[in-house]
Amino acid sequence: MIFPNSKVFKHAVRKHAVLTKKELRFPRNTKHKVLVKCKTSPDCPFRLYASSPSNDNPTLQIRTFRPNLTCSSIKKRVYHCHAPFLAEEYKDCFMVDAKWSREGTQNAVNRDFGMEIGYQLCYRAKNKAIKKAQGSIED
Repeated sequence: MIFPNSKVFKHAVRKHAVLTKKELRFPRNTKHKVLVKCKTSPDCPFRLYASSPSNDNPTLQIRTFRPNLTCSSIKKRVYHCHAPFLAEEYKDCFMVDAKWSREGTQNAVNRDFGMEIGYQLCYRAKNKAIKKAQGSIED
């Protein structure tokens, strides 16, 4: 599988981690190499390694994939379910309805990912999505 850059690859891994309720981490990263390990259980054999074919090419290709997630899912909120992730996932909803309520955001996350999140996380995700949509001077 090929990804256009490391940002898209990491977002896909984060979404997978949130959906499966696993603690996946990125211990060593560069623009051209990304390693993913499972932190839910210390003896979990899961590994995912992607790298670019050359330093001048930003695309990442999966080189090693050991999908054996033998550890159990965690019950609490997953590490990667944070404000930037939620802002990216629900940016369309925030843009369509700028007054989308906190309860609506919490219900959407619970429906889509099966997780309970707090009001502060909803507030931060909404602010990040709005700031990203408005852009900055550099954009």
